[in-house]
Amino acid sequence: MKITDYLNDGANWQAQGVLAYLKSQDIDINVTRYDNCREQGYIFFKKVSKGGKTYQENVAVYEHRNSDALCIVVFDKVTPNDPLNSDVWENMKDKWDTTEDFKGGEIVECGDEIINIFKDFESNLE
Repeated sequence: MKITDYLNDGANWQAQGVLAYLKSQDIDINVTRYDNCREQGYIFFKKVSKGGKTYQENVAVYEHRNSDALCIVVFDKVTPNDPLNSDVWENMKDKWDTTEDFKGGEIVECGDEIINIFKDFESNLE
């Protein structure tokens, strides 16, 4: 089997790198696929119930189709199931409205930022 076909879920190599990096860290989050035509990646999310209320932090990661930058979009929508790409787009003005962009290949930097986002989310609930 060619390496380009191995473990291919449709996400681009940068998003897969972030997924692999986050898997190597001690972080308790969930993941689902982000599929927006040419932009393929993941949505990392965490739900917390506290005081009878549910809170949810979501972070989409993907390679931008026009710039090849590694992008994240952060939003706090509580979803009944896993968040969808339509939930990501609800929180954007246009395709350039990202929370943060990273240069191509900045996988560890992107992963560290995602870890910090979830740490902040949890600490703000305390």
